[in-house]
Amino acid sequence: MIAGMFVAGSVGCWGAFTPLGNTAMFCQIADIVWTQGNVAGTMAALSQLPLGTVVLAVFVLLVVLFPATTLDSSAYTMVAVASAELGGPSSRRQAAFVAP
Repeated sequence: MIAGMFVAGSVGCWGAFTPLGNTAMFCQIADIVWTQGNVAGTMAALSQLPLGTVVLAVFVLLVVLFPATTLDSSAYTMVAVASAELGGPSSRRQAAFVAP
């Protein structure tokens, strides 16, 4: 399992950063990053890939979904820990206060 995590993590990073880094270097995106900022450089690099519009849409979707699911999991964990310390199950009011 540990070897799989090392291999999958390395291959995943290689698979993501190789096309993006090489595309950015090939298209001279560094000028865009210096003049317009990191977000514009990322969008320019993604739009240069094959099916750039689709890749850009998937990227934006992931950028929105990842923080939402992370914050939801964090809120659930906070309610679970607070409920355990209080000695009972979490109330709806407590969950509603932490979850949004």
